Amino acid sequence: MIRSFLASILTLGLLAGCSATTERYVLEPSKSDLRLRISAASVMVRSVSLPTYAAAEEIPVQGADGVIRASAAGLWADDPERAMTLVLARQLNAMTTAVVAPEPWPLDGVPDVAIDIRVEQMLATNTGMLRLSGLYFIGGAGIEVAPNVRTFEIEAPVRGESFGALATAQSEALRLLAERITRDLAR
Repeated sequence: MIRSFLASILTLGLLAGCSATTERYVLEPSKSDLRLRISAASVMVRSVSLPTYAAAEEIPVQGADGVIRASAAGLWADDPERAMTLVLARQLNAMTTAVVAPEPWPLDGVPDVAIDIRVEQMLATNTGMLRLSGLYFIGGAGIEVAPNVRTFEIEAPVRGESFGALATAQSEALRLLAERITRDLAR
């Protein structure tokens, strides 16, 4: 399956060179039943920091040889850092009792908590998994939220051989990350 997926990606890349039409994919929030009460009334999600290959418009995939290749056949419909920031803010808003918004803070006053997410790796690997890893930082301003530094290593299966399947896996990985952050905020 992995080899056929990679062959499909390469074929799509070659066809994209012959065609003026490129498919674009939207990062959608993945549903979660998690809802926890937290002490903060407001939370700001800072812009998610991504590695260069993951911040590009082209969707990256790791080949069988371990090399990361970007495909011109499948593009993100939005800037990946902006899309991830908005998805995480939306998910945290739904999972917590706080008002959650992205940076820059669009509401009056200063948020009680800021979350800073630094992604080290976000990649569809040659094993059929999407890997999302990095660090996140939770900081509070005068409330009972202890400053926190956490690492994360999340894997989500890529179910299918399309860029849509990659987008779904990425959404699932972001949901798992949002659930982890929500549990930390509830402590």
